[in-house]
Amino acid sequence: PELNANVRAMSDGDAWAGQLEWPADTNAIGVGLCNAGNSCFVNSVLQCLTHCPPLALGCLQPNHEREPGLPGGLGSARVMAMLCDHIRSALTTDAQAFTPSLASQMHEVSTQLTPGQQEDSHEFLRFLFDAASRQTAAERKAAGGKRPFIESLFFGQMQSTVVCHACGNASVRTDDFLDLSLEIDAELGADGGRGGGNA
Repeated sequence: PELNANVRAMSDGDAWAGQLEWPADTNAIGVGLCNAGNSCFVNSVLQCLTHCPPLALGCLQPNHEREPGLPGGLGSARVMAMLCDHIRSALTTDAQAFTPSLASQMHEVSTQLTPGQQEDSHEFLRFLFDAASRQTAAERKAAGGKRPFIESLFFGQMQSTVVCHACGNASVRTDDFLDLSLEIDAELGADGGRGGGNA
């Protein structure tokens, strides 16, 4: 009940992004995940998302309260339901390890993914975000223009400015993103110093 009250109180605006307290009555560390055959790229992404407090808080809601309580609704209900069920199982079960359903049902995320075939973790994350935030026209209307839940947590805008040296005119452009690629200096060591480390 206390958890649900917190969700209702934060369901408007960007308050979700600031919710960094770990949900009450859950395991501090989720259970391990079994490799279903070249599924380590799926497991690594799911483990990271499971331990994202705002996402975990929303996904731990009872099914009948989850969609109306989340800003923008669920987006793609099927994919979000699978992700929420996974997070709920990982954080509340007493099992030592289990195989995530998303590892065997990758086609729900993208038809470009094939179970049993090794893929890139970052690529899977982008496919997952895209699938989880996809909305039909009816869903967008029902959400009242609010972004789907996954976008309300991870969406951002990057602004780039180009200034003309001749006239001083500035051209400003903004691009939406759900993730950012960062360059890592190959010479930067694991301890933050230079030399000897692998990026």
